[in-house]
Amino acid sequence: MTGLVEFEHFGAWELSGKQHTFKRTAPDVARGIYVLMVAGKAVYFGKFEGGLESRMSVLKNPPPSQQTHYRLAPLINSELSEGRTVEVGVLDLPAWTRQELKERVSALSQQLNSAWHLR
Repeated sequence: MTGLVEFEHFGAWELSGKQHTFKRTAPDVARGIYVLMVAGKAVYFGKFEGGLESRMSVLKNPPPSQQTHYRLAPLINSELSEGRTVEVGVLDLPAWTRQELKERVSALSQQLNSAWHLR
């Protein structure tokens, strides 16, 4: 993925009517860090455990209790509605602890200075 050498392309969000859907293009990954990219630019980093495909499926219809997903879903929809692409990259880190993932995501997010991340 452009500018993010470590990340492998995992899939992309597409607009189907008024809903966004996720199309995976690589095998699922159990644990690691993902990046959301809009028009080739990183806008959000997140961590996941239990499969990235599962994490992406929650973004389609997030329950209100999932605050991050509930916040990101409309942002994804908005970008797609404006004709921009939203791709997902993955960094497979099966041996990393939850704390290590959290620290790495925090460091990457600080470099972004993106409105997609809460401060």
